[in-house]
Amino acid sequence: MNTESVMLGDQPPRPWLRALLWLAFLGPAFFISYGFANAFTAGRSDVGQYVFAWETQIPFWDWTIIPYMSIDLLYGISLFLCTSKAELDRHALRLLTATAVSVSCFLLFPLEFTFVRPPTDGLYGELFNLLTGFDKPYNQAPSLHISLLVLIWYTFSQHLRGLLPRLLMHSWMLLIGISVLTTWQHHVIDVIGGLIVALVVMYMIPPVAHRWHWAGQRNSKLAGYYCFATLILSLSAIFIGSWGWLLLWPATATALMALAYWGLGISVFQYDNQKMSLPALILLTPYLLGAHLSARLLSRHRQGCVKVTDGVWLSKVPGREELQTSGASLHLNLTAEMRPLSYRCNHTYRIPMLDLAIPDEATLWAAIQTLNCLAENKKTVLVHCALGLSRSALVVAGWLLYSHKARSVGQAVDMITQIRPDCILHEGHRALLHKISRPTMEIDNDH
Repeated sequence: MNTESVMLGDQPPRPWLRALLWLAFLGPAFFISYGFANAFTAGRSDVGQYVFAWETQIPFWDWTIIPYMSIDLLYGISLFLCTSKAELDRHALRLLTATAVSVSCFLLFPLEFTFVRPPTDGLYGELFNLLTGFDKPYNQAPSLHISLLVLIWYTFSQHLRGLLPRLLMHSWMLLIGISVLTTWQHHVIDVIGGLIVALVVMYMIPPVAHRWHWAGQRNSKLAGYYCFATLILSLSAIFIGSWGWLLLWPATATALMALAYWGLGISVFQYDNQKMSLPALILLTPYLLGAHLSARLLSRHRQGCVKVTDGVWLSKVPGREELQTSGASLHLNLTAEMRPLSYRCNHTYRIPMLDLAIPDEATLWAAIQTLNCLAENKKTVLVHCALGLSRSALVVAGWLLYSHKARSVGQAVDMITQIRPDCILHEGHRALLHKISRPTMEIDNDH
């Protein structure tokens, strides 16, 4: 028996039956809930309309009913593409959640499509008749069609291989997205809402690598500030209306940061292999931009980087000057919120930590051991956080203890403050250093 067949034999079988059961549940759940919302809204008198004036320029293309309706087939196929129970359950749960959220919005904020389609005959006319026999012009925002499309598109992109198949797949999926407008089935605001729902669902139901966890480390004061910012931004969006609704984007970002400081920690960033998930990146963009701007403003008149020992430098977010001064070829990024280095370097590593929060012991240990491994390469290492005052100072102080370059917490802190007088190492930081110094001293005594 060859090695390949053994390896293939070790792979778990695809969950075909489970996929069939999910399809048997999701199909009726969709049609029942969607149909109920349509029928219920048809009898209401408080149905609104939301359409931009320029949308009258969107053409009606009857042939796009084919890609529009093809999503029903792709919906079912997507379930059978999943190769594991975990992936299948996650995908099915996302589809179910997107449907539940959208139907709830249809009932709470009913909207009506305003355009009247021109007459259509032939095959396209029959397909439109089939569509209108089930779908009334009320289930509008958010567009469930778009939400499901994004989720299905993502699943296909994870499994389809080959340049031509992927090109055809992406082209068809894009055509489905366009078709919700060119069939005169949805307004633009519906499409935007559908994208938002898909994004939030993917974020809230992440892959295992991005699993939510309770960090246990809190900063209630900062959490309160972010809650207050969320409230102000949300009320402003409601008060301004129209384009003011865009303020809900930064409101979402500040709400997530409030949860981060309340206990979810860096899990809100959904890091995997030193990269944030795309949904997290999009949802947190207002915060990330604000953090980047704040770091640039606050670090303008601060010392860039300082030498700690031969081969280890401590720095704010490095620019060209810091990289040239240190000559570092290895970089340890301790921020969760700062983008990758602007200037390319040989090797960059990231152990993300929240700003203005004391990390847990496991995270600090991971950072110290990573720094120690990098330092043992006999190459210059640049350790940095946003301003180079707290997170990087804490890790370098811990490393000084771990590498026995400092014999006590007090000595390690003094070594840092001598080269960086404005570093911020409070009692909480010192207590954590004392805690991690005990195993270090025990290892030293054993030798």
